[in-house]
Amino acid sequence: MNTWKAAYRQNTNFAVPVSAILEWIKNLKNESNESEEKSVRGKSREFISALNGSGTDFAQIAKCVSLETALSSGTQDFVSAMKFAPSEARNLIAREFEQTPVNGLKCAVAYRIWQKYGSAESDKKFEIVSTEKKSDGYEVSLASSDGTEITALWKKANGEWKISEVAPKKSESETTENSEGGAKTKKGKKSSSSGKSGIEPPSLVDINAGAVFVLSDGGKGFGAGVDWWFKDYFGAGLAFERSAHSGEAMTLFGAAVIARLPYSFSGKVNIALLGRAGIGMLRFGTENKFGYFLEPAFEFIYSKPKVKPGLGISFRYADSLVRLSLGDDSFYGARKKTSSSALKVYAKIAF
Repeated sequence: MNTWKAAYRQNTNFAVPVSAILEWIKNLKNESNESEEKSVRGKSREFISALNGSGTDFAQIAKCVSLETALSSGTQDFVSAMKFAPSEARNLIAREFEQTPVNGLKCAVAYRIWQKYGSAESDKKFEIVSTEKKSDGYEVSLASSDGTEITALWKKANGEWKISEVAPKKSESETTENSEGGAKTKKGKKSSSSGKSGIEPPSLVDINAGAVFVLSDGGKGFGAGVDWWFKDYFGAGLAFERSAHSGEAMTLFGAAVIARLPYSFSGKVNIALLGRAGIGMLRFGTENKFGYFLEPAFEFIYSKPKVKPGLGISFRYADSLVRLSLGDDSFYGARKKTSSSALKVYAKIAF
């Protein structure tokens, strides 16, 4: 192969044997592959460092997320984060989105990955198991000491290696080849994801209904309500109750302000302490009066599905702000009782 020629001279050319050129190309290709794999492993170590972190360390994962992934799934992850992420994480994602929308979407994708697979626990640290060259990039297998195995697919975009996908690692028994159509079907146990434990709001809207047991005289009834949460721990709601009270029907309908303290166990089960304080209409028999009610409650919610079922129990105390008319009993100076206390056991769904 002709390579160089001496200037200002005749018939002076320099050539390199083809065998030497082929050897050079082979070595260059090997060096390129080694350099690529080394770069991917370096980026994977950065990803692992953020995955093993806590708090807002998930933002470091955003630097590894590809633009393609942010545009394809970032919107859904952003909406989910705005609904269910703790305030610290939600504020960080919103701030990034306000400055640069694409970075906000990457942050939302990063939070979803961190919430599903990350852990700050000392006994769950990911390490690189293997790196495999694929047609469209590199697949890096990661494993933690608790047995969790995931794979990260890295693709090159604009000269940088970025994560295209993070998913649970599939074992050979979980994937079988269909001999007729060639399609793959999944078998075996469903992959599980590790969640987080901590204070985490489980929902935005709650609807509840259940039985009411009046404590003073054993009366029974029915109660229902709906709550809207405007902040992580505060909201407003409507309450309705119809029950027997001192031989008469009592009806309560009012609006309340609510406070709650939720706690999530591994992102699957939530418990919450709630307190409601409200005002509204109280009807004892045929008398309508303005009144108030107080209601502390304890709730249990299974928070994995989008529509989350739950159970709750509460103690309700209600009283009128103005005494009821006394009717014929006023001649004797009697005072008609207006307060009521009851237990409510209810089922609920949360969104």
